[in-house]
Amino acid sequence: MKPSKAEIRQRVNAVLQLRLEGAEFPQICQYVSAWNVSQRTIWRYIQAADKRCERYFDSKASYLLARHLLQRRQLYAAALKAGDHATALRILQDEAKLESLYDLDIVKRLEALEAKRAGPERPK
Repeated sequence: MKPSKAEIRQRVNAVLQLRLEGAEFPQICQYVSAWNVSQRTIWRYIQAADKRCERYFDSKASYLLARHLLQRRQLYAAALKAGDHATALRILQDEAKLESLYDLDIVKRLEALEAKRAGPERPK
């Protein structure tokens, strides 16, 4: 019997969860064995999960960046749930590095130094 759209959505969500937990094709095949689907169908579920991951953050973001960001969000939530605030902070810092948030601070500092070096603006 062909799965319904709702069942396919649930399967894609399950595959997405597995991908975020680091599962690759062999582990996913093992997990979905009860679904009685072909490897080609499994690959379609993986592709759909990867696309959902990419859309979650930004349709222009590369798949790999989106996947890493989602994985860090899960790690962050788990660290907070466990009361491990130090690990949660390190995860946030790592996520900020991935998104180049610290680079913006460096640019602002360089601009300030250049402005200081140039001296005060002369009136016209």
